[in-house]
Amino acid sequence: MMSELLVLHAVRLKGFADTAAVAARFGLEPAQTEEDLLDAEAYGLVSRSVFADLAGWSLTERGRKHNEALLRAELDSTGARSVVTAVHDRFVPLNAEAAKAFTAWQLQPARSPETRTTHGSETGRSPETGRSPDTAHSLGTAHSPKAGPNPGTAHNPESAHNPENGHGPETAHSPETAHNPENGHGQQNGHGPDAEAGRRPDFGGAPHVGEYLGALYRLADALSSIEGALTPHLARFGGYHARFARGLRNAERDPAWLTGIDVDSCHSVWFELHEDLVATLGIVRV
Repeated sequence: MMSELLVLHAVRLKGFADTAAVAARFGLEPAQTEEDLLDAEAYGLVSRSVFADLAGWSLTERGRKHNEALLRAELDSTGARSVVTAVHDRFVPLNAEAAKAFTAWQLQPARSPETRTTHGSETGRSPETGRSPDTAHSLGTAHSPKAGPNPGTAHNPESAHNPENGHGPETAHSPETAHNPENGHGQQNGHGPDAEAGRRPDFGGAPHVGEYLGALYRLADALSSIEGALTPHLARFGGYHARFARGLRNAERDPAWLTGIDVDSCHSVWFELHEDLVATLGIVRV
């Protein structure tokens, strides 16, 4: 039953993902995960879709309801409902802060041409070196959740990502950003401060990046506490803090790690935690 819960829940959190990404989310064995997904497909719980060269799994409405039933049973068997409810209550005001920080970054005024890379991403130049940080990706852009899975994104079709519900433009994890213990994913605890989590980066003369990160570092500290409260009861909540801290560190060289759609950005991690909490508690978003 635990394997079934984790497979279906991974699909829900990812929104749309291939078998490898579903298995990696909770450190599951890929071959067994594929069998579980095929069984779930036979029961009408998941469906497989192909878009150009991208193929992946998503939950059906029946699968969503079954996933929620498994999550309710998990809360009852672990006695963790009151803990998760209390954490969600703490999370709500933090989510408002996160929405404000992410939206402010995404809506910042355009920079002058000399501060852009050949990809069009905004960067800052170091007064010491005169060079700008490498920026391989442009920042995340919004798309309608009703448009279906986008080859570059994975999302929850029923979760609109906008400032009113605590999210900016949708983000996703690409197959390249595998979720494993080495990069802060999977079922490891991950909530203790790691060697880099408390470090405030030097952005090399890019204050337009740094000025948005103060709030995000405060959120990272709060996230560590939240994860520490959850994981003794539900180990599957492990890894969020390590992933978020990793995004902040990587933003030092590439601002796409703040809200980018093709990396495991801070925004995508935050959105996934929000979805995890509301799914676990059976909260219906309006």
